[in-house]
Amino acid sequence: MKYLVRYFYFILITAFLTAGLLGCSSKKDSTPYEMTQDQTSESQSLENGVSYETDFDEKITVADEAAEPETAGDTNTTESSTITDAVIDTRKLIKNVYMDIETKTFQSMISTINTRVNFYGGYFDQTNINGTSYGEETEKNGHMVIRIPQASLNDFIDDLSGLGNIVNRKDSVEDVTLKYVDLETHVKTLRIELNALLKLLEESADLQDIFTIQSQITQVRYEIESYESSLRALQNQVTYSTVTLDLYEVKDEEIAEENPGAFEEIAENFKNNIIEIADGLTNILVVFISNIPYIILWGIFIFILYRIYKIIKVKSKKTAENTEDNK
Repeated sequence: MKYLVRYFYFILITAFLTAGLLGCSSKKDSTPYEMTQDQTSESQSLENGVSYETDFDEKITVADEAAEPETAGDTNTTESSTITDAVIDTRKLIKNVYMDIETKTFQSMISTINTRVNFYGGYFDQTNINGTSYGEETEKNGHMVIRIPQASLNDFIDDLSGLGNIVNRKDSVEDVTLKYVDLETHVKTLRIELNALLKLLEESADLQDIFTIQSQITQVRYEIESYESSLRALQNQVTYSTVTLDLYEVKDEEIAEENPGAFEEIAENFKNNIIEIADGLTNILVVFISNIPYIILWGIFIFILYRIYKIIKVKSKKTAENTEDNK
């Protein structure tokens, strides 16, 4: 009897152990089977061209999202580091200078300015010189817009200061560092997006998807060119400072002292009056001498008229006397 009980327990334990082992084995075998089945179905659907069009927008989004975290991290790091370097070392500054200059030697000053502009590697953006016609007494004047490398701006201004009398000067500085960095960041972000689209284009097989990707690539490239054009224009303004000159020719005595005293002003006015009187007499003399031929003709004409008048008067008198004698 004891032997039968032991044999029953042995069979029961063996059954439980066998069932447990079979259960574990079925779980391990089911997982690879399910994965293989999913992969097979996905592979078949890709070969048939069914799932690609359905998931195309999702792939574009995934590509953009894959680029965005990297861009965000790199953008923040690049922007902060670039701004720090720019503030410390190379800030993007646009410098403009405006000057009014009087000179006694106008033509010589123009030649000197041309020489100094070429010496410093600059160029003329705009030039307008007004001369004088024959017979006119007006002074010459000129307007110039000059672009000078920013590193040589102070030296060029010092050279101009020694060429004449500076009547007016204005300086302006605009810090465009943040604007420059913002444009650079946009370009870098768009280039990352462009690379992702190009990679996706290489992997695409559907014609409609290729057209869609190429359209997005064209738009991104257009935006890159637009931002890069703005960057180049901004860099040109930073690299070359703008100097605007208004030049005026003056006579030797036209540069007056600042705030003259009463006696100096009286003396200056008296001298000007004497000069004006002398100029007036000179003009009268010139007019008289230049019109002598007309004066002579008019004198002869008036003399002839006077003689005719005298002859008529004498004849009238004689006629009157003869009439009285006859009576």
